[in-house]
Amino acid sequence: MVSSVNRPGLAALAFGLLLGLSPVPVSGQDGAADIRKQEAEAHFQHGLRMVGLRNNDRAIELFQYAIALDPDHAGAHFYVGLAYIQRGYTSLRRADHHLSRAIAIDGANPRQYHWRGIARLRLGDYPAATADFEVVLRETPDSATTLRALGAALLRMGAPGPAAAALRQAVDLEPELLEPRWNLMVAAERAGDGPDSLPERYRLDIPDRGAASPFRFEEVSAGIGIERWSRARGSGWADLDGDGDLDLVALGIRDPHALYRNRLVEEGDASFVSSALDAGLFDPQGGWSALFFDYDRDGDPDLYVTRDGWDGDDRNSLYRNDGGRHVDVAAAAGVASPADGFTAAVTDVNRDGLLDLYVANGVATRGGAPNELFLGAPEGRFVERGEAMGVADHGRSVGSAFGDYDGDGWPDLLVVNFFDRPVLYRNLEGAGFEDVSARAGIAAPHEGFVGFFFDYDNDGWLDIFIVGFASDMEVALQSRLEGRAVHEGSRLALYRNDRDGAFTDVTSKAGLSWNLGAMAATFGDYDNDGWPDIFIGVGAPPMERFEANRLFRNLGDGTFADVSVSAGVDDLGKGHGATFADFDHDGDLDLFVPIGGAFPGDRQRSRFYRNPASQLPHPNGWLHILLRATSLHPDAVGAQVLVRASDAPGAPVQLQEVAVGGGFGVTPSPILEFGLGRHQTVAEVTIRWPGGGHRVLRNIPANQRILVVENEPGYQVLR
Repeated sequence: MVSSVNRPGLAALAFGLLLGLSPVPVSGQDGAADIRKQEAEAHFQHGLRMVGLRNNDRAIELFQYAIALDPDHAGAHFYVGLAYIQRGYTSLRRADHHLSRAIAIDGANPRQYHWRGIARLRLGDYPAATADFEVVLRETPDSATTLRALGAALLRMGAPGPAAAALRQAVDLEPELLEPRWNLMVAAERAGDGPDSLPERYRLDIPDRGAASPFRFEEVSAGIGIERWSRARGSGWADLDGDGDLDLVALGIRDPHALYRNRLVEEGDASFVSSALDAGLFDPQGGWSALFFDYDRDGDPDLYVTRDGWDGDDRNSLYRNDGGRHVDVAAAAGVASPADGFTAAVTDVNRDGLLDLYVANGVATRGGAPNELFLGAPEGRFVERGEAMGVADHGRSVGSAFGDYDGDGWPDLLVVNFFDRPVLYRNLEGAGFEDVSARAGIAAPHEGFVGFFFDYDNDGWLDIFIVGFASDMEVALQSRLEGRAVHEGSRLALYRNDRDGAFTDVTSKAGLSWNLGAMAATFGDYDNDGWPDIFIGVGAPPMERFEANRLFRNLGDGTFADVSVSAGVDDLGKGHGATFADFDHDGDLDLFVPIGGAFPGDRQRSRFYRNPASQLPHPNGWLHILLRATSLHPDAVGAQVLVRASDAPGAPVQLQEVAVGGGFGVTPSPILEFGLGRHQTVAEVTIRWPGGGHRVLRNIPANQRILVVENEPGYQVLR
């Protein structure tokens, strides 16, 4: 892009080329004597220079000055509309207004209709967007960019036949591009014809449709009371009402929080009732991460919500649970950070009995805002100590997770940065953290999103998984075609713990070398075979992008297989803060996937997948363990449980840690859920409590939910 402040015409041309359009002729170049118009033109030209320097905010100010001086300046209306589109989803209505004004003043340039159509597509006004795209195509029928956008609009309107017709033309014009052909195959499948019905030149030869899953999930959202359309973000599980079953919170961008109370124990019905209003959680500000933890140690879970993400500055919320009613006390507690927080994670970093909160900031801030570590203090307050503790990362962070990877009893921290390498911080026994990324061998991806700790190979040590974000669908599709990652910066990354402070990158060996538009990831043993599996939510923002969510089954030999299609979870909607939990107490893990994109027009219906594994003729065994600590905080956050199903020499062990956060800043089930394969008895369970104490239980029958309380003998069987 030309950015010289002395060449405004070329700067405008470069901006136009960047956005795929021809510059609109600027007004005021005929030497008109009107002073106001001359001043308007000066501001306009200055705005173009700012566009050339990619300073859209300053450009918007200057274009607005020009419009104030000359309300009929078509060029200023046009370019400020484009700048508002570039700013993102918060300014789309302003973009629509100014582009409409430019068209009213001078509608000769069809590209004005194209970009108004893009704004309206993102706003969800698909018919109006379609009408605008058709205006463009009447004037310039060979506009491949507009044909692709029209195809996306028609697909979202539920008109796959006309969408396929537009996309065929787009493929004919740009046969080298993969995404139009992929979307054409999607349209053909939705029209009931199937991709194979297309002529060969219109198809992508996807190598295979993945491996076989032992069973297929059942999508039951409507049947169990979860009918949520939103720009979905995080989710979290907790027993909010103390009745013994797990309730669910779901968040979205500028969508009111949703609370679904589980009616299983009270009414014997494995379904949910919407209760956000009654609980005081119907907050229209929306949110991104959802963390349940008992910050005030009064016996019920409170909720922390990050609110900003890509949306810029807005204060986070901490909702104190007062007997089922929630009150936002973030300001009084000292955690109403105004930075652009994305994910967050909770643990007790200094083992003082007060839970601490880490918030990943800066993704929407030029240069990055420092991440924050709020240490728990007496009387329900927190004190920010990120810089003092050595974890005020400035890498424009998205992901964060705690886990004790070196087994020393102190929780360590993983930070995933969107524009820089991930960072692994080792806990120095509560005194602070040190960056050990280089020594540990954690270097990829450089365009990361989220990550978590888990023991994928059942050796009793926490490994690390990080998803990269492939912003270009062409990269994701090329990866799919080649069966491997084709771009190093945005690939997935699996790191095996070498048990000596270092990790080995085993991504390719594990069969996880892919580029995806990944925004969320979580893990759980969905088939109860004793090996943790990985679910990835794919949620890239463009309205033209249709990419499947992915489920990778752990085969127990160090490798994973893509079973998304056969498991029935390969939805093309945009998956975000997904979580596993056994909501119906039948021993298998169900999956909640919040579905919805970044733009207002990308509100979609979330999916709840019921797991039918317990209904199989010979289901695998399982053991679910709920911990209650007495020496520190009752949530037992950071406790580790090691399960040994067999005493046979060399038998695998499973390690899980009680975690709040990780992935898309979610709260997974607070109950540790272990699959046992064919074992019907657990030989040994070893618990390491957050304060350092240990407990060993032996010969526990399988297929039950148990409660283990620190400093109390034995265990209690739960309903």
